[in-house]
Amino acid sequence: GLKGLECCAPRPRGAVRGRRCRMSVRKDRRDTELPLWSPRETSEDRKGSEIPLRNATPSDSEEESDDDKPFCSCRPWHVGLCACVLTVSALLGALTLFLLPGLQFRQPTWKVDSLIVEAVDLPALDLEGLVAADTKHCPPQDPCGLTEGQGCSRCPDPSMWNDGCVCKRGVKGEQGSGSAASPGTVVEADTSACPFLDRCGILTGVNCSRCPDSSWVNDGCLCRKPMSTKQFFKGLEGFMGLLSGNASSLVRMSLKVGVEVYNPNHLGAEAGEGSFFVRYKGTPIGSAKTAPRSIGANTSFPMDIRVRVDTVPADVAMQMTQELLDSGNQLSMLVDGRLPARVGLLHVTCGVQCDLRIDMSKLPATVFTKEVCKYSYGM
Repeated sequence: GLKGLECCAPRPRGAVRGRRCRMSVRKDRRDTELPLWSPRETSEDRKGSEIPLRNATPSDSEEESDDDKPFCSCRPWHVGLCACVLTVSALLGALTLFLLPGLQFRQPTWKVDSLIVEAVDLPALDLEGLVAADTKHCPPQDPCGLTEGQGCSRCPDPSMWNDGCVCKRGVKGEQGSGSAASPGTVVEADTSACPFLDRCGILTGVNCSRCPDSSWVNDGCLCRKPMSTKQFFKGLEGFMGLLSGNASSLVRMSLKVGVEVYNPNHLGAEAGEGSFFVRYKGTPIGSAKTAPRSIGANTSFPMDIRVRVDTVPADVAMQMTQELLDSGNQLSMLVDGRLPARVGLLHVTCGVQCDLRIDMSKLPATVFTKEVCKYSYGM
């Protein structure tokens, strides 16, 4: 064995205290673990380890200080760090609740309760001798063939007077008029002097097209003979007035929309200024505004909005007349609205879109053959 090295072993109970040996390793900042030595290691293996050994007989106080000293894994700076993390987490949670009001408030909602056609002034309902024209070949930007798409509209009978989306049955000329062509006759205009990019002289307004004489009405690429009031039957002259720029003479309508706004929160809500529109095939033909108002907590508030339809463009009026003739006095339109609301820190924009089809033959009663409303809410 090894000389000069005494192996330490636990003292049996009852044995007399004697001289003990202790194998110690010098402790410094780099040495943190004591390598284990196995009796099976050779002398060559032990030489490489170079573990400093010394014999000593430490006092009992030293043994207690080295062997019995407790180790604390939670140092004071660890405790402070944990407390700091918990505090920051609590503050972030409170800030999240504050900045995301949707977590503490419920959004106000609304619902369309009623749609009533209060008044209608639609002369086309009383017109006689009108039929719908075939406009399926007309471009989307000119659905009636009044401007760049002139010539795309077709009447069921070539002898009919073509006015874009509608056709009028032929009428004999007035006695004593001396006209070679009967009222309502349509012929092609002379457009030889028109520029290449504006073949009808409508887009640039240069008046380059020519009609046979001054008795004809120049519509660009076409010339037509005007009709008298009597020949025009009931109000068709108003329709012609529409084509000449009086965009409100054909269609007048008042639509009443009943809306109920509900606030499900324990705090009062503020409804801002709302806007409603009546559209026909995407074109606005009427609008209305609602005034701001307050809504109490956990209550609903009814609102009546009257939308007036009195600004109908000429091409839209013709499309509406065409639909009435094609569908048996059915008229489609879209009512959409937006209303901003605020409760606490929550801001919501309520939206509604109602797709309607009105049976105009049942007036003054309001009869919808289609009534579908969709709602949307945006933060």
